[in-house]
Amino acid sequence: MGESLELTIQVRFEGGEAFPSSFIAQSMSVVEDEVFRLEYDELEEIFNVLKDAPEGAKDACQERIQRHKGSSLLFDKASGSPFVLTGVTTALAYWVVENVVSEPVKDVNKKSDLHEKLKALLIKRYPTRNKELSYRLNQRLFRPNSDTAVSAEAQIAENDPNLLEVNLRLNRWEGVPPRQAQWV
Repeated sequence: MGESLELTIQVRFEGGEAFPSSFIAQSMSVVEDEVFRLEYDELEEIFNVLKDAPEGAKDACQERIQRHKGSSLLFDKASGSPFVLTGVTTALAYWVVENVVSEPVKDVNKKSDLHEKLKALLIKRYPTRNKELSYRLNQRLFRPNSDTAVSAEAQIAENDPNLLEVNLRLNRWEGVPPRQAQWV
């Protein structure tokens, strides 16, 4: 398949020349949490396909994936004006299942067959997963109303199905202290 299977997430912060660290940290926590929840839920889809998985594998995967919470999104770029963080989602659920299910398997061909099954499922589910993530983020992020400090929107880019754009706008600055140079 020539098409990319890497979902890039761009989180854009707008509405000021600087942002409180709490705003960035809370926003990034929501994005990471939703990516992780999507990966955790993906385990169910995987085990619906892997009917011949060893007994206890699903429970082991659900336990093991928890150890990697915070690792389902990898950031590799930051830029300013507007401040943008760019990262990619990982194949956390697929990686965990492959490692757990193939641990006791000695046969290289069986390991390869498992990888191919998982790869085919990821390719099949990739567009649906991206849309689901966009939907979940829109449900979780700050909701715009007539007098909100923050407005947010998450959407798959029109011209790039491998790009999820998350736009966060800080509309009011009440309660944000000035920089030292401004205060003096």
